[in-house]
Amino acid sequence: MFEKIKTNKTLKEFDQRKEWENRIKETWALPDEEFESVITTSPKHAASIVNGEPHIPHTPLSETPGVELDRPEWPLPSEIISNGCFLEDEWANDPTIGYLAVATSPKHEAVRVVDHLSVGYERSALVITDRRLAVVIESQLLKSPPANKNNLGSNIIGKASRFARQTQETAEKMSDQETEISFSTLHETDISKVTNKQYVLLGKEVPRRSFFVVDFSDGSRLYR
Repeated sequence: MFEKIKTNKTLKEFDQRKEWENRIKETWALPDEEFESVITTSPKHAASIVNGEPHIPHTPLSETPGVELDRPEWPLPSEIISNGCFLEDEWANDPTIGYLAVATSPKHEAVRVVDHLSVGYERSALVITDRRLAVVIESQLLKSPPANKNNLGSNIIGKASRFARQTQETAEKMSDQETEISFSTLHETDISKVTNKQYVLLGKEVPRRSFFVVDFSDGSRLYR
């Protein structure tokens, strides 16, 4: 009986996550943008190690947009992990940690990504396409809605030609979806700044946890 309930719950969560991913693609992407990954968040904390100093759980080290969310009452990492009293990749054994950035400066890209994931909680996602790596959030949660939900005015993808291609195609779609979930950009970086992506096994326990790792050109690294 327990296994049946557990399986039904897992399937329901999968269906909800898949629907969420589809909504990101429908309301956020450019017409000719190709998706590689849509990594939804789970009820776990973001963390960082910046210039050797642990920030566990992580709180933004730079400015982030205001969001209509309260800090959730999730279980906290162990004191050993929070205080940085761990060796190598032992932090991966703490089940309360969902993301970790390692960098030498708070301005580095992995930290900026974690800055924004740490304010979006479960209502945000990490998205990787052929053009950009971005943190997106449900649009209605932003305190100050962006001029354009897709951040087309940014330096990264704000080319006039792209805007022209999207304007006519998305105008009617977005007006029809105002009462449904749509997504906006919290943070993004050009995909050219991503130098490597891979899956690695981390931690000292067996079985080891699998993490998706993103390396950036500034030398910083993001674990998910």
